[in-house]
Amino acid sequence: MALLGLYARKASETTRTNFKNGFYDFSHRFNLYYNKAMNTFYRALPRWLPWAVGLTLVFSATYAMGQQILRQSANDPQIQIAEDATAAIAAAEPVSFFNSPTKTDIAESLTPYLIIYDSTGAPVASTGILNGTVPTLPSGVLRSALASGESRLTWQPRPGVRSAIVVIPVKGIFSGFVVAGRSLREIEKREDNIGWLLFAAWGFSLIVMLGMFMLVEKNKIPRVETRG
Repeated sequence: MALLGLYARKASETTRTNFKNGFYDFSHRFNLYYNKAMNTFYRALPRWLPWAVGLTLVFSATYAMGQQILRQSANDPQIQIAEDATAAIAAAEPVSFFNSPTKTDIAESLTPYLIIYDSTGAPVASTGILNGTVPTLPSGVLRSALASGESRLTWQPRPGVRSAIVVIPVKGIFSGFVVAGRSLREIEKREDNIGWLLFAAWGFSLIVMLGMFMLVEKNKIPRVETRG
């Protein structure tokens, strides 16, 4: 029994020694590879940074263009609706013709809506409502449309409710403003999707490019100076 106990103690000591040696060997190798990797990283960093800045600018410009294209496309139905309504009113169509008994809740529906305001900015006909009433536009928006002949903008009558609207002034038998709008909810979802896709592509491109520069630096052959 004493002999077995001696063998067991020796085996245990050998196991502990082997474990310690293996751990120290692993730690030494890890530190060696880590230091080499960091050294390669710092040598590649000056070459990578200008490309990283360039890629960031390219992806930022791509997102801005995509966002603007989506935002401008959100005006398409409203342009036609507003122009047709303006032409009808100028041709003596009664304003009451555009007053729908069934109103669209502009906070919930994606259906385009039409609101007609008089020259003072008071609503006189509408197919859309918000919180049970016809929303009013800021007077500055109406003045801008009157000065330029037409305004296309994003309108937020209440937090969380955003519409792409087209405002056209009307002059003649009836003087006022025609406003056609539509919710931006789906457009903004698409903008977010494009943003996340471009963000992922931007991050992936930066990582791949950094890896390429590090690989180039790692495989560089040190230049040996010769003395003649």
